[in-house]
Amino acid sequence: MKRTLLMVALAAALGGAVGLVACGSSTTGTTPTGGDVTAATGSSFVAYAVKSLKLPLTRDQYSIDLDGDGKVDNALANIVNVLASQGLDTQGGVDTSISSGNVVVLLEAQTSDPTMQSANGVGVTYYIGKSFKQTCEPGDGGACTGGPDFSGMGMFTVDQGIPSSVFLGNVTGGKFSSNNPATTKIPVLNVQLKLAIVGGGAPAVTLPTSGAHLSFTVSNGGIMDGMLQGAVKTADLQGSVLPAIAGFLTSRLMAAPNDPGNKSISMLFDVGGCSDGGVAAKAGDNTVTPCELANADLIKNLLGADVQLFDAQGNYAPNKDKANAKKDSLSVAVGFQAVPAKLTK
Repeated sequence: MKRTLLMVALAAALGGAVGLVACGSSTTGTTPTGGDVTAATGSSFVAYAVKSLKLPLTRDQYSIDLDGDGKVDNALANIVNVLASQGLDTQGGVDTSISSGNVVVLLEAQTSDPTMQSANGVGVTYYIGKSFKQTCEPGDGGACTGGPDFSGMGMFTVDQGIPSSVFLGNVTGGKFSSNNPATTKIPVLNVQLKLAIVGGGAPAVTLPTSGAHLSFTVSNGGIMDGMLQGAVKTADLQGSVLPAIAGFLTSRLMAAPNDPGNKSISMLFDVGGCSDGGVAAKAGDNTVTPCELANADLIKNLLGADVQLFDAQGNYAPNKDKANAKKDSLSVAVGFQAVPAKLTK
């Protein structure tokens, strides 16, 4: 029975991907060429706040070749589709986290052209902002106050407790693209990508993303067609993503154990046979533990590494063996749009 549910979930994911390709909704990024930009040289600073963050639904959506093996990389799409096939609202969770101000993503460009239409030596700093405390009136359609202002005049505060990242590149025809992650000598490491990948109140998980690349188009002062790519070490996935998903699934099972969708989740993941920190997981107790997730065939298939970004000593070295046989990270890519903003640091 578990195998049948697994195949149904995978089939739903793959079927959704095929349908989306047919509808023409995929937007693939362009892998940059040329040498590294080594420093930002402009004297103007232009800030933006991300107003929408889009998860991929197909592997080629928002993706580029991260490791130089000639193939575009974005395994996040598989995760999104399988979670959706299990009734978990992926995009809805991300939308709510951004619109409510629970997740705040900020960009600040150091540039010689404040219109961001043509400039060499541009540095774009990626920040996580402080969350907003939004309050809403009870009832459907109730007014909300205290959330982010995406009018283009909004004020946002950088969270200095979270590391920032700087992407170096050039702007041509209003299009910014950072250095090629597969060839750069100045890799962008440890970008804090926060995604509320499960709707219904699950907290956002932070994905420490390495080998990151950023691109976007500036039009009418705002950012369109933004894309952020990179990869997460499998060790970080085990330490951050699985516990977060396990906790949410547990709360869902506890709240409604007889729900048909929850019964499917229980049969897939609430199976026991492992232990976390010496505490044995029990089958059928409506508690999903990180080890139960990690041992599930579905999760093993989804969270398996698909790119190699590091050598045996832990140094950044994409596809060093030229066969991509020593994979160590899971590729991710998302799309976004942003509006002008005012930043407080």
